[in-house]
Amino acid sequence: MSDPHSPYSTTFFNEAWHLMEKGGRNAEEERQMLALAMASYVHWTRRPDVTSKEKSIGCWQVSRVFCLLREGTMAQKWAQGCLEYSHDLPAFYLAYAYEALARAELILGDSDSARDHLQKAMALLPSVTDEEEKKLLEQDLKALALPV
Repeated sequence: MSDPHSPYSTTFFNEAWHLMEKGGRNAEEERQMLALAMASYVHWTRRPDVTSKEKSIGCWQVSRVFCLLREGTMAQKWAQGCLEYSHDLPAFYLAYAYEALARAELILGDSDSARDHLQKAMALLPSVTDEEEKKLLEQDLKALALPV
């Protein structure tokens, strides 16, 4: 996708995603992963065409990176941002905001709160109409492995 405003917003997102999927990251790759996710978010927020959707996705990615780095407090803060931007978006995005909060709470050791967020995400699952999105969301929710 051509990005006339900032080619970095999507490029950095995709580069961060690549590192997120990579197993056995070294310390430098972890620093790069975090920097890329945050840079993507910053570039998106400075574009004139940014919407709540891009902000939600950006916050979600930064939160997930902090989860991968086992930094629960920061993951929780960015997941909260994801939730704030997701309220007027389709169920898929709101469910992922709750998924991000559940992951952050697990890192912080609060399984009750994580379970509550997971239940909220699961309740939104029937409202996700796109089958590919629903399958992706279901996989991520199952990966949390919390009994609801």
